[in-house]
Amino acid sequence: MAANGNGANVSVGLAGIEIADDLNPNLVIRDIRLERPNDLIVSINELRIAARWPKPTANIAPIDGVELDHVLVSDIGPNSKLPPLDQVITAVRQAVEENGLRFFEIRSFGFGIERPGKARREIVSDVSVTGGVRDGRTIEAQAIGLGANGAVSVRLTADLPAPGAPIVVNSETRGFDLADLASAAGRDDLNLSGTIGWTGTVTVDSEKGVTAAGWQVTVGPSLHFGDSDLDALTAPVRLDFTWNPEKRSISLNPSPIILSTGYLLAHGEVVPPRGTKLWTFDMQLEGQDVLSGIRTSGGRIAGSYDQAAALLVMDDMHVEGAGISFTAAARASHKEGASFAVLSGVSPRLPAAALKVLWPTTVAPEVRDWIGKHIHSGLISNATVDISMRGDQMAGGSTPPDAIVAFDFSEGAFTPFDDAPLIRDAFGRGKLSGNRFEVTVDSGWVDLGEGRRLNIGPSTFVVPMVNAKVPDGEVALKLSGSAAAGIALWNRLQLAEAGDFSPDPARAAGDMTADLSIRLPLADEIADTDIIYNGRIDLTGFDPGAPINGRAVTDGNLAIELHDGAAHVSGKASIDGAPADIFLTQPLSGDGAAKSVVKLDLDAGAAKGYGLDFGDMLDGVVSVEMTDNGESRHVTVNLAKAGINLPLVGFRKPVGKPGTLAFDMTARAGGTAVTNLALKAGAAEVEGQISLDAKGGFVGANLTKFNFSPADRLALKASRGDGGLKITVNGSRLDARSLVSSLLRRTSAPGMPGDMSLDLSAAIANVSGEGGEQLDGLNLSAAISGGRIDDLSLTVQTSGGGSASATLQPGAKGRDIKVEAGEVGRLLRFLGVYRRVYGGRATLTGVIDDNGILSASIDGSRWKVVEEPALAQLSTASRNGPTEGLSTADIGRLIFDVKFGNGMLSIGEGFIRTETAGLTMAGDVDFSKNALRLAGSYLPASQLDSVLAAIPVLGQTIFAGGGRSGLLGVSYRLNGPIDAPSLSVNPLSAIAPGIFRRLFELK
Repeated sequence: MAANGNGANVSVGLAGIEIADDLNPNLVIRDIRLERPNDLIVSINELRIAARWPKPTANIAPIDGVELDHVLVSDIGPNSKLPPLDQVITAVRQAVEENGLRFFEIRSFGFGIERPGKARREIVSDVSVTGGVRDGRTIEAQAIGLGANGAVSVRLTADLPAPGAPIVVNSETRGFDLADLASAAGRDDLNLSGTIGWTGTVTVDSEKGVTAAGWQVTVGPSLHFGDSDLDALTAPVRLDFTWNPEKRSISLNPSPIILSTGYLLAHGEVVPPRGTKLWTFDMQLEGQDVLSGIRTSGGRIAGSYDQAAALLVMDDMHVEGAGISFTAAARASHKEGASFAVLSGVSPRLPAAALKVLWPTTVAPEVRDWIGKHIHSGLISNATVDISMRGDQMAGGSTPPDAIVAFDFSEGAFTPFDDAPLIRDAFGRGKLSGNRFEVTVDSGWVDLGEGRRLNIGPSTFVVPMVNAKVPDGEVALKLSGSAAAGIALWNRLQLAEAGDFSPDPARAAGDMTADLSIRLPLADEIADTDIIYNGRIDLTGFDPGAPINGRAVTDGNLAIELHDGAAHVSGKASIDGAPADIFLTQPLSGDGAAKSVVKLDLDAGAAKGYGLDFGDMLDGVVSVEMTDNGESRHVTVNLAKAGINLPLVGFRKPVGKPGTLAFDMTARAGGTAVTNLALKAGAAEVEGQISLDAKGGFVGANLTKFNFSPADRLALKASRGDGGLKITVNGSRLDARSLVSSLLRRTSAPGMPGDMSLDLSAAIANVSGEGGEQLDGLNLSAAISGGRIDDLSLTVQTSGGGSASATLQPGAKGRDIKVEAGEVGRLLRFLGVYRRVYGGRATLTGVIDDNGILSASIDGSRWKVVEEPALAQLSTASRNGPTEGLSTADIGRLIFDVKFGNGMLSIGEGFIRTETAGLTMAGDVDFSKNALRLAGSYLPASQLDSVLAAIPVLGQTIFAGGGRSGLLGVSYRLNGPIDAPSLSVNPLSAIAPGIFRRLFELK
């Protein structure tokens, strides 16, 4: 069912009458929808009216109560009009008086705003409304909902007056917060909070409407807006309003506002819209002395508010009083999606205390806090303020407001940062521009107590980024005065404690000038190391009045430069009565007596200039600290940023791994003693002492620790004579795995010194290698010149009792080398080359050319290969079964022609003979890349023997022609990593006649 009337559309889903238990009728209407275009939409799930049968002569049906379920009201604007308050009150009164209404209830009431293309914004929801008539005279109603801090409620009461008399309605709210009002306005982004309450009365005449109204609004004292706490109130503010029906205006009656810095009395007038859409207001503020009540200042805020445009305009914002004058204008809008606020003002004069109060909380709150904590007194003049904020900036967003605040000050007293001395009689100016705050002092003086003062020249205090999480403050000071006052400032800035230099100002004499800069975080607690000092202090005629490091200093003309965390002192003075040039570096942090400290980051070339010759061992940068204490120099080298390569001992430290080198240098007759030497880098640990001649050349060394792995127990002695350098290494244990790996894999020169002759001898009781193998009784002697080994003798014994020896000596084509070894299997495992050989003997003879390439032949016998999967695979692939599947073989004889150099082992031709088979082998093993590529042929002994039986005794070419000119065996290839190569076989390969000279597949 639908109907139209007065521009409204009404539809009803169902309407009917129920007969209650008392036989009275209940009118039930469901699915009601009322819509006024561009105004309101009201939907009601169910309306139930409990009525009584009228008397036969009555024209009006008595009504006991009205119940509504799920009432949803939507403001669809822009021409929405809520019914006037007086009409609502009159309608309720009429229902009670004429229809006998005794109760009403709304279960789940909601009100929201809907606009095209936007989501519905709820103003209130799930509100429960109940009301009734008590004793036939008192009307009571209560609405309960959920607010930001819990339950909120609105309570209304009214006593029915005599017929025709006005009705007085009392109202009261409980539990509301400013966050509830912000949410209702759709501005949750404001982060606005604070207690707010309402009590009041309204008088309604059925013919004249509202004839009187009065209410009180209580706010605070704790308020929060955006990211700021508004702490100006010390007590809740109670604003008292009345409605003037003749003027049709709202009056703010004198209402006290107690601030943290004073007392205000507010009063004024607000005029609701009449012929226009504007609200206008004119508020007066009177500042009063808290104790006497005497008026000290006055102010005015006047303007208008356009509700439709959501625009607030304050044409006149003015404060005038004793020492205060401030005039401004402002505009602000809370229009959704386009909110803003702008303010421009000027102040010819203002006490510094008033600046603390008037500074807006949302504009550079860090600067506001600094002003509140550090400005003690003074006069502000010629101040200008220009502030522009968007909505997110007003709510304390990450982007600061666009603000320019500039002012002059005089007779100021302030401290630039916590614990700083007080600056008095300061004249200058301050400016906040965007994110930068700067105070410039043209003149003033620093009060250091006990009558000591330093005059201030042009100086600045700057906060470059005021909205940083922890902003930094930068102070630049130009000072002049007595040395005593300068020492007092030195002590006050904690420089004395950090630098262990704190003369008594009372005993100091002389004059001082200074040009200082100090940078520090503006935090409640900061460490001394967080403060950065720079600048220069000049002392003339300086006498500290007490010895420094046990020595009397007088008539000092000194310059102290502060930078890099230290005080660098230079100049001339009389020390113990004698004139002296002074060069001193005094750290501003740390302990200890006065000393010279030099810290440098050096590459290998630069380090050599400081007596640290690392040669080719160093790659990168080292951090060097050299400390002089008057008797010796202590050097500490941080090796973390450098790579160290010692191929002679198989040690390498990559860049980025920690490492340190430390030693003491003491001048002695004829040279320098390097003592307490300690190198720690990874597993490397070297300790001992070194002697240098007068020119810094090497004389000798006694290294009681010379270890480059955790298991090493070695010592080294070295001395230099006319014949060159002599080195002796002795010890009980050497872990040679890294050394062997480095020698096998190196692709360049071994890094031996090329500018001197070297005699090397070593005696080491036990040497450990790969595979758990160990060698005992190593004895080595070598002669080295021009960076290469010319002569060498080595003997060693395996843990199984086998002996091994090596000799190297000059030959016709280079250097002849010969190696003889028993228990070859242990040596191969020690070297990490091959782990499946046991026992065996071998002899290597060859030549090392001038490029360091070894060409040699290896002749071996009685080798046993155990559990070699490749053998099993080869024997399986062959035919004539006796050798099929065997993985163990006894090698009767093997011969190899090899070359080795630059990390590569090349096998030109190799022949291996076992009891069950014969093999050939050729290819490369690249230790530098951990890869091998080998190929060969495998022939079971049965076929090999049949070939040998067919050889004529005389006059025949071996394997030439005949029915046996081609044999079928197995060719194979090994490719891949040395530790796990892959094997491929060709089981029916034809093998050319000849004694395995070259296989077809080898390229």
